[in-house]
Amino acid sequence: MLWFPQGVYVIISPNITHDSNGVNISLTLHDKMALLNGECGGVLPASVTFHEVEDIDENGEIQIIEPTVYQIIQELVNHFGGEQLGKIIISDVDSRIKKVMKWTGSTPLFLYQEFSDDGTIYNSFSTNYDDFSDKP
Repeated sequence: MLWFPQGVYVIISPNITHDSNGVNISLTLHDKMALLNGECGGVLPASVTFHEVEDIDENGEIQIIEPTVYQIIQELVNHFGGEQLGKIIISDVDSRIKKVMKWTGSTPLFLYQEFSDDGTIYNSFSTNYDDFSDKP
């Protein structure tokens, strides 16, 4: 027998009936994340921007910071799902991804990172591997 965990569910309305033929147990289950507002495919209880966070630097100027997808999921589950940070396990999401992109071309897409003298990292994309002068 194989068992695949499919999430955490919450029992909403248990019901037990019995008669001379036996006992019948019925449960209404909701995926725990569906409890953000109580319904599957529901809405968040407030207007929320997930893709950017305002922060004030040491000079008092406002900076816009783009959190990673990992951080967005973690904050959503913590604040709106009510789960403790120590109990949140996020797998299969790279902790460095800031934006989700989908390549819909028919040829491979190559990503190459270039480093400037000041340590800044620049990402270059191309469908031609030979476009990169300094291949690994």
